[in-house]
Amino acid sequence: MEPTTNSASGKIITALIIGLLVGFAMGVFWQSRRTDATPLKDSLMASAKDSADIAETSSNIVEKETAVSILDMLKKTSEISSASVTSTGVTVKDQEAGAKVVIESVSASETLWLAVREEKDGKLGNILGASKVFAGKGENVSVELLRPTVIGGTYRVVVYRDVGTSDFNYKEDVLVEGVGSEFKAN
Repeated sequence: MEPTTNSASGKIITALIIGLLVGFAMGVFWQSRRTDATPLKDSLMASAKDSADIAETSSNIVEKETAVSILDMLKKTSEISSASVTSTGVTVKDQEAGAKVVIESVSASETLWLAVREEKDGKLGNILGASKVFAGKGENVSVELLRPTVIGGTYRVVVYRDVGTSDFNYKEDVLVEGVGSEFKAN
C-alpha cells in the first residue's frame, strides 16, 4: 500500500511545483507590462496638460449653453403658467360639509387638477382631495375627499398644472398661483 501513497504525494508535489512556476512566470509577465506602461502614462499626462486649456474652454461653453437652456425653460414655464392663469376660471359656492365638494363651473385651456385644500389663517393647508379636468368648460365637477369638510371650515379650490404622471402629485404638479375659489362648509 505504501507505493500507492508515495505515488499520490508525488503527483501533488509535482502539481504544486508546476503551479508555482506558472505563477512566477505570470508575475514576471505582469510586472514587465506594468513598467512598460509608465512611459505611456507619462506621455498621456503630458498631452493631457496640453489639452487642459481646450477642456476648460469646452467646459465653459457647455456651462454657458446649459445656463441659457435653463433660462429658456424657465421662461417657457412662466409663459405657460400665465396663460393658464388668464384662461382658467373656477367657481365654487358655499356648500354642506361632507365627503365631496361640487365645483359649480370650471374653464380650462389645458388639462388641470382641481384640488380642495383647507385654509388656515388665510394660508393653504392640507389637500383633502383632487379631481382631473380636461381643456374646455365643465359644470358640477365633483371632487371626492379623503377627509370630509367640517361645518364652519374655510376651504379653497386651487388649480395645479398636470405635469409628469397621470396621477395627482402635489410635489410634481405645479400650483397655478392666483387661480382658485374659496368656499365655506355649512
